[in-house]
Amino acid sequence: MRAVVFALLAAGAWGAWALFTKLATRTLAPEAVLVVSYLVGSAIGLGFLLWTGEESPLGAFADTPGLSYAVAGGVATGLGSVAYYTGLQSGSVSVVSTVTALYFVVAVLLGVFLLGEPFSATKALGVALAIGAVVLLSQ
Repeated sequence: MRAVVFALLAAGAWGAWALFTKLATRTLAPEAVLVVSYLVGSAIGLGFLLWTGEESPLGAFADTPGLSYAVAGGVATGLGSVAYYTGLQSGSVSVVSTVTALYFVVAVLLGVFLLGEPFSATKALGVALAIGAVVLLSQ
């Protein structure tokens, strides 16, 4: 249940993020919005890291494989964010955010094929219905 609560908080925050970045890209270049947004987000992340009691912020990065995955995640986040912010500059927030929300399909497939996570007929139906919802919402 705790995971769902945090997922709902993330969904709410990311919904607000979509609105604020759309407003920001009306007067700023997408790259500038990205840099400012991620600097602020990184400061919040560092504050959370310190608040959780990590002895040293550098101690959190001692796991070399974890650090490699974090860097890869940062590359993916950066590329996705540039594409998203650029899309927002010329498109409506309702369409760009809705289509971008299809990232979960990529995550599901990567989880199944690379991490061996289970995939059932029920999950397949859920993915199909969600894709249908995204198609309808982006019209």
